[in-house]
Amino acid sequence: MMDRLNEQWKIDQFTDITLIVDSKQFRAKKAVLIVCSQIPKGTLMILH
Repeated sequence: MMDRLNEQWKIDQFTDITLIVDSKQFRAKKAVLIVCSQIPKGTLMILH
């Protein structure tokens, strides 16, 4: 499953959020961030 998600991420398919860190942009999928990180769900929902 992770291989498929990685392939989709590489072609920017199904990404729905952009994280900006030190002026660098990273495209991601909110659902994956919520499941795999310790960032509170509410924080990502505010950014929507």
